[in-house]
Amino acid sequence: MTDHFLILTPLLLLPVVWLLRFVGCSHFDAAAAPAATVVYRINCGGKIISDTPVSWSQDDAPGTNGTPRANTGAKVVNQKLSAPDNLAGEIYETCRFGDGVKYEIPVTAAGNYTVTLKFAQISDDPNLQGPFRFTIDGGSGQVGEDNFDVVDQAKGARFSFDYTKVVTVTADKKITITFHEAQPLHGNFPFINAIEVLTAA
Repeated sequence: MTDHFLILTPLLLLPVVWLLRFVGCSHFDAAAAPAATVVYRINCGGKIISDTPVSWSQDDAPGTNGTPRANTGAKVVNQKLSAPDNLAGEIYETCRFGDGVKYEIPVTAAGNYTVTLKFAQISDDPNLQGPFRFTIDGGSGQVGEDNFDVVDQAKGARFSFDYTKVVTVTADKKITITFHEAQPLHGNFPFINAIEVLTAA
C-alpha cells in the first residue's frame, strides 16, 4: 500500500502545481531590489541638456569657482560604441576647470549614493592636459584620486571616461566634490565635464 501511495503522490500534486502557475506563484523569488533613481545631474560649464528621466542642469557655478570651457575640436567619442553612432554626448562637450573647483550637492537623506564623474579631455591647452586630484566626501570619509590623468584613463584625448564610486552620506545630507592640481602651482588644472548622483541600487 505504501508503495502505491509513493507512486501516486506526484500525480496527485500535479493539479496543485498547475494552479500555482496559473495564479503567478510558480516561483518564490525574493523581492527585487529597487532601481537606482537620479538625484542630481549637472552639465559642468554648460547649459541645460534634456534627457530622461532627469535633464542635466545648467552649471550656475560662480566665476570664482573655476572657469567654463567648451570643446572647439572634434566631438568626444565613446570608445565602447561603434561608429557612426559612437559620439559620447553633449555633456562631454563642456567642462569647468581650475584649482579649487568645488560642488556641494544636497541630498534628501543620509545613506549610500552612487556618484559618477564624467570626463573628456576637450582642450588643447597644455595646462589642462596633465594629472590632477579630486575628492568625493559624503561626511563619512573621502574617496578620490591623487594623480588622475583623464587622457591615460580614457586612452586618448576627446574620448569619454566615467569614474564611479559609492559614497556614504551622513546626517549633513550633502556630497562635496573638490578638484585640485596634483601639486601646488604645478600648472595642470583639474577639470570636470559632468556629474551624476544616483541612489545606490
